Amino acid sequence: MDANMHKYKLVAFDLDETLLRPDSSLSEYAVDVLRAIDKSGVKVVPCTGRPHAGTLSHLRRIGLDTPGVFCNGAQLRTSLSGKIMDECPLPLDDARAVIRIGLEMEGHPRVYMDDRVYVSHITEEDKGYAKRTGSVMEAVGDLFAFLSKTPNKAPLKIINLMPNAESIPAIFEKSSRFFKEKVYVTQSLPTFIEYMHTGATKGKGLKKLADRWGFSKEEILVAGDHFNDLTMFAEAGFSIAPQNAQAPVREAASCVCLGNAEDGVVKKLAEIFEVS
Repeated sequence: MDANMHKYKLVAFDLDETLLRPDSSLSEYAVDVLRAIDKSGVKVVPCTGRPHAGTLSHLRRIGLDTPGVFCNGAQLRTSLSGKIMDECPLPLDDARAVIRIGLEMEGHPRVYMDDRVYVSHITEEDKGYAKRTGSVMEAVGDLFAFLSKTPNKAPLKIINLMPNAESIPAIFEKSSRFFKEKVYVTQSLPTFIEYMHTGATKGKGLKKLADRWGFSKEEILVAGDHFNDLTMFAEAGFSIAPQNAQAPVREAASCVCLGNAEDGVVKKLAEIFEVS
């Protein structure tokens, strides 16, 4: 396989529920396929809601050091060395408003900043998230007071983790009504509502990289499963959704493959890029 002979020059993929299996593991098969695509000269780009630190173990296994899109597009970094190339933090006033809405709606806010995830207190869900992703969680008590102590820093994103999926429509509607177009509000995992700077979406982050390399939309292939991946689909010539993806994401995709439990996305990539 020669990248110069192939239609697609850039492959971008979401991690959770897309490339990774349901237990958040990356199969050896996936490592081999992505490594082969990368070695052919195609740009292989992680495009994830996770912070850089929460992806590093997987990227090291693949051996990638192309730039990646992290925190849903709020940060561009080289994958292995972690050099920050670009970032769009959330203004502090908006960050405080996000936290307030989350608490009012009985959510559990998580603040992503400095390669850490800050919370008021660490829950069992937080422990599971840290174990699953490798992210560093830190309990800081009052999040408003914590942000006041770091006035020169701003979060890359905030997640309001809701108690159940049934509470998502209400907080999404309240957040969208409050912020209008001031803050980008999206949903990732079933109980995650995510808030970023309006310049921070997976699609905008991906386009910055594509423009840097001089790739057209038709030369970009992407894979994702949730609503926050739709902006990435809009910047690509071809999009893949696993069978386990949300229904609107499957409908927007160029093709639907087997689910993540079956390495569906990786098998589709192997087929497209003729990796044996």
